[in-house]
Amino acid sequence: MVCCICRHSLFSGCSYKRSSGDPYLSISLCEDKERVADISIGDLVMRLQGFRWAIEHDRWQGRVDSIKDVFEEACSDLGKNEIDKEVVEKVWDRIAPGLASQFDSPYTVPVIAPRPLLILNGEEDPRCPIAGLDIPTSSVCKACADADCPLNFKVIAQAGVGHQMTPLMVNEASNWFDRLLKV
Repeated sequence: MVCCICRHSLFSGCSYKRSSGDPYLSISLCEDKERVADISIGDLVMRLQGFRWAIEHDRWQGRVDSIKDVFEEACSDLGKNEIDKEVVEKVWDRIAPGLASQFDSPYTVPVIAPRPLLILNGEEDPRCPIAGLDIPTSSVCKACADADCPLNFKVIAQAGVGHQMTPLMVNEASNWFDRLLKV
């Protein structure tokens, strides 16, 4: 999982608060005073995956299973009996060109640095295997260290957890925002 906020775009006209009784962080964005959007931490969290890594290391099944009908149809169109790496790559190239190449995490995630980036992941996540993030996380870590802001990057891979947001992850994200978004 990724909680990623670019301070430069978020700080202009935003307010930050923790809701009492709500374990989730709330942020109100007020770019236009007529329009206010309340966002919970769940809205700021997305999954991060190395799509090329998954293909090359035969770890694509968890992601494919989440939208299996699409891959089964492509498998049939390609005259194959089962989903394999070729089917996976062709589907990804069709639905999101560049997903397993120039727009994959080794190329896109490092450009966030040295802006703050928190990666929260289940160590056992079948859809977003943590090993697939080794290249982008090492690049981000180096970029943050080179920019003399190593505390702007943190990775937490929670043991025994799959593809889910846990109370520990919510707490870590809340603490991250407490540290970075000064009221």
